[in-house]
Amino acid sequence: MTSGPTSDQASSPIFFLLSLPFMSLLVSVESFISFDFNGQI
Repeated sequence: MTSGPTSDQASSPIFFLLSLPFMSLLVSVESFISFDFNGQI
């Protein structure tokens, strides 16, 4: 029972660090897509 929250706490920062570049890429791609749509319209 004790190793449950401990492993969750340990994987949380790792998941956050891994998701940071992915979220940044997602935001840039979404802004690029919206800019492309605005350019076409």
